[in-house]
Amino acid sequence: MIISNTNTLINLDDITNDYSYLNDAELELTIKHIEDHINNVGKTPSQSQWNSAWSDIANCNAPKYFKPRLAIDDCGVYRYKCQYIKSNFNNLEGVFHDRLLESIQNRFLNDIDCVIEFGCGTGHNLQKIRNRNPDIKVYGSDWAGSSQEILNQNNIPSWNFDMTKCDSPLPNEIYNHSNVCFMTIGSMEQIGSNWNNFFNFILSFKPKKSIHIEPILELYDPENIIDNLAIKYHKKRGYLSGFFDYIKNLDQLKFYERTCFGNTYNEGFTILELEYE
Repeated sequence: MIISNTNTLINLDDITNDYSYLNDAELELTIKHIEDHINNVGKTPSQSQWNSAWSDIANCNAPKYFKPRLAIDDCGVYRYKCQYIKSNFNNLEGVFHDRLLESIQNRFLNDIDCVIEFGCGTGHNLQKIRNRNPDIKVYGSDWAGSSQEILNQNNIPSWNFDMTKCDSPLPNEIYNHSNVCFMTIGSMEQIGSNWNNFFNFILSFKPKKSIHIEPILELYDPENIIDNLAIKYHKKRGYLSGFFDYIKNLDQLKFYERTCFGNTYNEGFTILELEYE
């Protein structure tokens, strides 16, 4: 297993150096904003809420969850290397996401001919993977019906799938592919501690590999005030928990990396690569 905290896949400076660390007054304002937000924020959205959300953002170039959560002097506030920064770089989190996905495709998907994204929403990640390599067959699944409607419009085969239950079969044609990669990008985040059925589902199918880009609670440092706020936010939202502790000693885990970049509230870009063959 390769453990990396050195950002081998992407650095923020590869995208822009148009950012600065917050001064004391800005830091105090940011911490107050986050603490207030944690006190008022609810749990992860329900199935009906996601159904409405994907319908609302179907025609957006960048999902609205990439918009800055807090702005100071017209600059978005982000997390980077366990500090807060501000930047007026347009759609910085969305660009970081896309560059990271491209790096992952270049590094981990060269031997893959089929990618299935679970909890894929509008399918924007699958479209980008397919655009960069038209030879890769892409499939999408989500528990929101509006997702399938959007995917069908973009010629991405899809089916309804609840990751907490895993009671829907895969399309038969997927079994014709020998080099399959399962992928989640911020979707295991939404199932909290109810990941067991999904991981058992992966183990039963035995794809060539799975790639997960998720917030990982266990990699935050509770002694760091900025990480500590992320821990509180993560727990309040009911995000993914227990998964990393379970897989960290498994032979299947071949690589993980904390990219140390995120939005105002947390980091959603830790990469896990597992192999099953």
